[in-house]
Amino acid sequence: MSFGLTRLVRRSRLSGYSSPTVLRFALLFVFVLAALGTALAQNKIPSGTNESEFFIAGGHSVAGGRGNTGVFQAGFRLGRVLFQAPKGNLEYSIDFIPVYYIAQQQNAYGISFTPFNLKYNFTSFHRAIPYLELGGGVLFTNHDVPDGTNNVNFTPQAGIGLHIPMNSGSSRYVGVALKYIHISNAGLSVPNPGVNTLQVKLSIGRFGRKVSKNREKTQRELREFSKDRRFLALPGSLGRCGF
Repeated sequence: MSFGLTRLVRRSRLSGYSSPTVLRFALLFVFVLAALGTALAQNKIPSGTNESEFFIAGGHSVAGGRGNTGVFQAGFRLGRVLFQAPKGNLEYSIDFIPVYYIAQQQNAYGISFTPFNLKYNFTSFHRAIPYLELGGGVLFTNHDVPDGTNNVNFTPQAGIGLHIPMNSGSSRYVGVALKYIHISNAGLSVPNPGVNTLQVKLSIGRFGRKVSKNREKTQRELREFSKDRRFLALPGSLGRCGF
């Protein structure tokens, strides 16, 4: 995957296209695929719905910062739908990334935390849920990233992705996304060239709502009541009346 992205960037330079142009075309391509692969319908995710997700992502540096850098990360996400919006809803999520690997002249290992991530889920589709997201976090590594700078960096990021339900009507999904992540120390050290990366993300997760104890108790009592009625039902008219 990293090799393919590198070749794409090199070809874009040779043909006169800048890396941001390649990024725009890539984002447009993913969104068109999402639109073509779904049928218009209503796929509601109510406010208060929680999201949990495990993911891996990897990619390569693009123009605009230090080059010749590969990245890989693995972590999990916790999110919550805040409110409904036109054609979708707005979700807030947090990413915990205990595995972060940067392949450079002196390879670095680290952990990352993204406490701010806003995600817009387009729920007006039937077979899938496209989304856009914007966030920012912090990255701690055992060596400077890029080389000769600092081992504490910030990670502003943006992405476009797609949730695909595992089964019809299932709350569980597999996901694919394209993310642009900028790694920079924000002036904590000089020089500060930063690293711009384009990463592909694969995930598995679910949307679900926590049932309150009172609601769960009520549902259990209703089930028991229905069971008792079946046992007490008698033949004839009394049985039809439920006695």
